[in-house]
Amino acid sequence: MEESPSRRYIAFKYIPQITPLRFGLQNRGPQVIRTTFKLVGYGRRIAPKKRFSEDPGVMRERVDFAEEAITWTPKRLFNQIFLDEVWAMGGTHTQSWITVKEDDSNRLDPVYVKHKYSKLPAWIFHGIIIMGGKGPATFWKKEWGSIDSFKYDAVILNNIEAFLATNPDKSFIWMQDNAPSHRSAETQNNLRIRRIPYIKFPRYSPDLNLIEYVWNWIKD
Repeated sequence: MEESPSRRYIAFKYIPQITPLRFGLQNRGPQVIRTTFKLVGYGRRIAPKKRFSEDPGVMRERVDFAEEAITWTPKRLFNQIFLDEVWAMGGTHTQSWITVKEDDSNRLDPVYVKHKYSKLPAWIFHGIIIMGGKGPATFWKKEWGSIDSFKYDAVILNNIEAFLATNPDKSFIWMQDNAPSHRSAETQNNLRIRRIPYIKFPRYSPDLNLIEYVWNWIKD
């Protein structure tokens, strides 16, 4: 199990099929395998999709964000525009399980983070939640190619500017993560040109973006 990241994702019931004969597990059931793994300090956990950063600078950014956000009133929170993109893929959305140590001491090691496979057929969907409801949304067309700063401005920021123009009295505030096309100097300049008020969002912090939970509900 320690030698191959892919084998950490194998369910207990399939372990006898990949274990050498000398271990004598071929006729053992999942409960026996589960108990055996537990005796040597291993168990099953939901595999994290993204790993949190332990960089001191990132941790400081998260604390600064929390200290500001804790003062937000319900109205201020409702005026925050939470945006993110999600990959819409074919097939059923299920949790991915992985074998880790029972004390979770190695759960966030890079090899335990869920692997992404880019060759699956998929589409990008940009969504927004604002004031407890839906905001403008965009399906990213295949022919548009990858998202760079220019396309992000032409499509996404253009839509947001129009949305803000139709709600001039709401004092909406834009929030985006730190994807390359979001944090580039060109995008920062475009935000100023379009007069889109925005908040500095800490890096590697998907858990602080409320729309991430919406994506999980939709997929489930």
